Amino acid sequence: MIKKSWQYKPEPDPAVTARLIQELKIPFAVAQLLVQRGITNYQLAKDFFRPDWTHLHDPFLMRDMD
Repeated sequence: MIKKSWQYKPEPDPAVTARLIQELKIPFAVAQLLVQRGITNYQLAKDFFRPDWTHLHDPFLMRDMD
């Protein structure tokens, strides 16, 4: 049997979390998750939730994708 262990990220900076809540009008838990993933301001959140096609990798770079 495989045992799995959760790895928790450290608590994010409360000031950054509060700023995201205010800027994005999002719940506390969502703001915490974003900050834990390095999304700390409006522009980064916008890029995360509304990605530009030019930022995506070309799928044909993967092996056997022809």
